[in-house]
Amino acid sequence: WWRLFDDPTLTSLISRAFDGNLSIRAATERIAQARATLGVSQSGFFPAANLNAGMSEGGHPIDVTHTSYSMGASASWEIDVFGKILNNKRSAQAALELQQDYHQAVRSQIITGVASCYYSIATLKAQLELSRETADIWAKSVQIMKDYKEAGRVTQAAVVQSEAQYWSILAQITDLETSLTQANNSLSLLLN
Repeated sequence: WWRLFDDPTLTSLISRAFDGNLSIRAATERIAQARATLGVSQSGFFPAANLNAGMSEGGHPIDVTHTSYSMGASASWEIDVFGKILNNKRSAQAALELQQDYHQAVRSQIITGVASCYYSIATLKAQLELSRETADIWAKSVQIMKDYKEAGRVTQAAVVQSEAQYWSILAQITDLETSLTQANNSLSLLLN
C-alpha cells in the first residue's frame, strides 16, 4: 500500500492507525491462536510417548522396612484410517487462512478509511481556500455594485442579487468548515 500512495504524510498516518488499532491487534492474536491449533492438529501424525516414575515406602510407620521405585514408559501411534487426524489438520489450516484473510480485510479497511479521510480533508481545505478567495472578490463586487447604484448605473435589484451571491458563498464557507471539522474528527478516530 505504501507504494500506491506516494505521499509520506499519508503513509505515516496509515502506520499510526495500524499501531493503535485494536482490531489489528485482535486479528494478529487470532492468527497466533490458529497457528497454535494447526501445530496441535499436526502433532496427531506423530507417535505419543509417556514416561512416568514413582516411589513408595512400606512397612511399619516408625520403622520403614522397604522402599520401592517404579518407572514406566509407553508409546502409542494412532493410525488415521478414517481421516480424522487429516480432517483436523485441514480444518485448522482453513481456520488459519480465514484469520489471515480477516487480518488483511481489517488492514485494507483501515488503509481505505485513512486514505479517504486524508484526501477528503485535502479537498475540503482546497475548496475552503478557494471559497474564501471567492468571497473576498464578491465582497468587492458588492461594493462596486453599491457604488454603481449611487452613480445611477444599476438598479437596487442588481445590488441585492450580488449581495445574495456573496451571502451564499459565505454560507458555503460555513458548510465547508463544518465538513472539514467532521473529516478531521473521523481521521482522529481512525488514528485512535
